[in-house]
Order: sequence, then structure tokens, then C-alpha cells
Amino acid sequence: MIDEPASVVFYPKQLGLVDLDECISMGKLDKLSNPKETARHRLAMERYQTLKLFDSGEISSDDAMATLRIKKSRFYKILSIYKKNKNHLALVPEIPGPPAAGYKSLSPCIESIIEEMYQKHYRGASASFMEVWRQVQLKAQQELVPCPSYHAVRERITAKKEAERFLKKHGREAANQKYGVKAGRKVCVRPLEWVQIDHTLVDLILVQDDDRSKIIGRPWITLAICLYTRAIVGFHISLLPPSAISVAMVIANAASSKKTLLEFLDVKFDLLPMFGKMETVHTDNAKEFVSDLLRGACMSHGIDLKQRPIGKKHFGGHVERLIGTMMTTRVHFYKGTTLSNIRQRRGTSPESAANLTFREFFKIMVLNIKIYHDTQHATLKMSPSKKWDNYFQHHPLVNQIKESEIEAFRLDFFPEEIRKIHPYGLELLNRRYYDSRLTDYVGAKVLVKFDPYDLSHVYVLIKAQYEKIGVSHNSYNRSDIFEQYRHQRACSGLRPGTITTAEALNSLDEINGIRDKAENQKKTMAKQARKHLAERKHSEYKNTSRGNSLPEVTKPKNGLNKYIDLYKGAQEHSLIDFSTEPTLYEVDRK
Repeated sequence: MIDEPASVVFYPKQLGLVDLDECISMGKLDKLSNPKETARHRLAMERYQTLKLFDSGEISSDDAMATLRIKKSRFYKILSIYKKNKNHLALVPEIPGPPAAGYKSLSPCIESIIEEMYQKHYRGASASFMEVWRQVQLKAQQELVPCPSYHAVRERITAKKEAERFLKKHGREAANQKYGVKAGRKVCVRPLEWVQIDHTLVDLILVQDDDRSKIIGRPWITLAICLYTRAIVGFHISLLPPSAISVAMVIANAASSKKTLLEFLDVKFDLLPMFGKMETVHTDNAKEFVSDLLRGACMSHGIDLKQRPIGKKHFGGHVERLIGTMMTTRVHFYKGTTLSNIRQRRGTSPESAANLTFREFFKIMVLNIKIYHDTQHATLKMSPSKKWDNYFQHHPLVNQIKESEIEAFRLDFFPEEIRKIHPYGLELLNRRYYDSRLTDYVGAKVLVKFDPYDLSHVYVLIKAQYEKIGVSHNSYNRSDIFEQYRHQRACSGLRPGTITTAEALNSLDEINGIRDKAENQKKTMAKQARKHLAERKHSEYKNTSRGNSLPEVTKPKNGLNKYIDLYKGAQEHSLIDFSTEPTLYEVDRK
């Protein structure tokens, strides 16, 4: 492409007028094109025809330059362009003004420095344009090249794809979540066909039952949602991080009636009527979802346990969206909420505002689940409870566990331990359980299961049958709810044997110093004694060698007596004749 002034003046041509239709056909224009664009192509066609005549020898260079009204240097410049392309498009003048998009005014060397520093230093959560520019300044100084401006560096970084920059800053998992392809969705045709389970740390601080000024921390909640009805069919709340027990309990809670639990919380037993054995349980890849206890229990009852692909959070989007809804529309309105982040809770003190106990929060969440079930759902266009009822109005109840089998089903998901039966019974969770039925099995090891919601009894497997054994002694008078018991044990105070004062610890340190000093002194004295003994022996041998006798040797070792006799014989000769051959003794030959 060649440059041309902004305004083009046309003169009568000796070669005749250029056909506009030809410009349109060759320049790929149309009759509605901009007049200036058409003029640029008309000028290119005129140049092309003139150069073509000159190239064929029909006109001279002077005539061609006069026709085109350009200087000699300009003429030969466009002539070289004509010979390389052989069409008028290469002769179309460029549009005056700033450079076209993508034009780079920096040298290739500086461009490569910016790219290198971007690849090396624009990474991690702290990635910034300023950091890349600082590194570019250093590299430019080392390479002895001009340093580009901050805006030049920023422009080149922002010109890159947003997904690429997000990947370098936030990592592959976050990038896949935001920019990854999420084609398709799980389609269910009946309730309990597909149940997603996940848990989260609740945005709320709880207090102790007996003293509401003392904080026990934030609870964890585990929820199970039916994809077809969006109903919460199972839930579990704990004070410590999730475990295999949490997952087993939420499955047992989802598959069986919640009557016992709701009565324990003083809630109407028919408040949450949705339950049943699910066909598939869908979870993430956390270790509590892949335990042998959980897999074995699911397999024995025909429940398919599936994990979503690693890094594909959208595969569990329904339960995660549910958890977010429960936090933002309900929990965040209670005293003691931590909200979602530090910025939101700026200026508040959730620790001082907290006033709910574990049992109260448990009851509140049960009531919130009831409210959620009777709230219009955006996707369903009806409430989850209505979606559930509509299906079973036209279909028989499916996957309902018989009343006589519910207890056995829940037992399979209860946590278990191997315990030895003692004369006083068996010990579990700092409790003793005893019944006369255990008398004949003293000394035997048995399988023991317990209900995390009621530790007042355990289930002992005896002769292929579980026997319900009541508690006989609660050592520390702790809660019968396993989650509260675990928290009480974790916050039980000082362990026996704990030194409680700094003075006592200083005394222990002083004892250690005295002991170490005594050991060092003993080692020093023993070393000095060995040194004195060695000096005394050396002195005795030295003094004896100047006299006529050697010290008495009581037990010569390894033929040393031969050398001693030899030494005595040498002492009998006052003079030694060095002119004679040396005498070889028998001992020297050996």
C-alpha cells in the first residue's frame, strides 16, 4: 500500500475515463460504497492503466509521469509495486490518519521483553500490570534498550484474551469454572433419581447452652437435594468439620422418616414428609465421600455412589446454589452472622452479637427448610413440595423403605467401632454400656454401632443380631448428641498432667539445667581421670627406660614378652658395633 494526501484532485486523462463498473468489479466495491472509497479505487485504476501502457512500451516514462502528475522517485516507487502485484488493488492509497488497529510502534526487541516479562511475572492472585512494568524496566536496563511506558505495557497485556489473563491470575480450576464449556445438563424424570450432597461452613457463630457469652464456633451443614423436585430430602449439622459420619447420617436422614429427629427438636413430626431411598448419590471427591463404610453401606442397599469429575464444580451446581441461597437469604439475617467475606462484615462484630445455641440453630434450619419447600422456585415454576406432590398424585410411592426395615437401614449407615467386652461392660465415647446380655461374652471383641443423635444407647452385634445396650455411666456428663460431645471433648480444657503456671515451667527448666550440668561434670571428670592415668603410665615407662629395669608386666599381650626379652638383652651390651652385620632375631622373621 502507498501513501496519498487526504484530498485527491483528478485531472483529464489522455488515456480516457476509467469505467466505474470496472472499479467495482475489481475492487470488490458496490454502488453504495463511500464516495471517498470509490475515488481511491478510481485513482488506483488510473495508475494501473498508465503503468501498464508504460510497461508495454506504448508511452514513455515522461508521458507517464506527466499523466500521473508525480515526480520521478514517486513514479518508480509505484512502478515497483505494480510489477510485484500486477493488479490495481496494491496501488490503492492508504487512508490518511492514525495507524490501523494492531499497529505497533515499539521495536521487536522491546516487544519480546514485554511478552517475556508478562509470561514470567503475570501470574497468581497478585498479578498486576504494574509488576510486569517494573520487571520490564529492569530487563530494559540490562539489555540497554529504551524502556517502554506503563501504558504501552498495559495496552499489550489488555490486548490478550481475557480468558488467558484470568487463567494466569486465578488458576485452571477457576478459569474452567468461568470460561469452560458447560454444555448439557442432567435431566431427571422422577424424584430421588439423582441426589446431590455437599456441605459448607455456616456463616454464623454459635454460643454455649449454659453460658451464651462463650462462643463454640461456626457449625457445618450437609445438605442433600433431589434434582427432580429441588427438595431438601436430607440434612445434617455438626460442630466439627465433615467426616464419613456426616455423609452417612445425611443419607440415613434422607432415606428414612424424620419423625424421631423432629420430635427430639420439639417440631411437628409431619413438617418434613419428603424421604425415600435415592437411586444415585452424587458428590465431590472429598475423602469423606469415598470411605469404605459409605461405599459398603450404599452397595448393600443398591445405591449408586458417583463422584463428579475433578475441577468440574458445575457438575454439582444445584446443591452449591442451594447452599448459597440458604446462606444469603436466611442465615445472613441472624445475630452473629459472619456474612460472606471481610468486606461485607466491615464495622460489625459477629462474636459479640452471637446468641444462638447449637440446638436452636438446628431447629431454625429445620423450619427454614420447610419455608424453602413451600416457596416458588424459579426453574420449577412451582414450589418443591408441590412438585413432589404432583408426581406422587399420579405415580405410586417408589423407593420407600418399609417401616420394619428402616431401623436396619439406618444401622448400616451408623458409625461403628470394634470394642472389647469387660466385666463392667464396654467403653465407647467416654461412656460405659452394660446389660446382662453381655455377661456371657466377657473378653470377646464385638462390633458396636451408635446413633450420633442419641448416645444413650449403642447397638452391639451378638450372634448376627444387633442388641440395644443402654449407658450405665457417663464419665464426664457430656451431651448425648455426638457432634456436641465431640465439641465438648475438643474444648474440655486442660489434659491431666498439664502444667498450669509459668513458675512451674521455669522450675522444670531449672531441673533440666541441674541434670544437664551434673551429666556434663561427670563426663568432664571421667575425661580428666583418663588423661591423668595416661600421663602417669607414660611417665613410668619414660623413667624406667633411663634405668636398668623395666616395669613388671603381669600379662603380656600377643607376643609382647618376646620384645621385652629382646629389650633386656640389648641392655646387657654397653657398646654396639655398627660395623658388623645386623643380627636378625627369630621374632623379626615372623
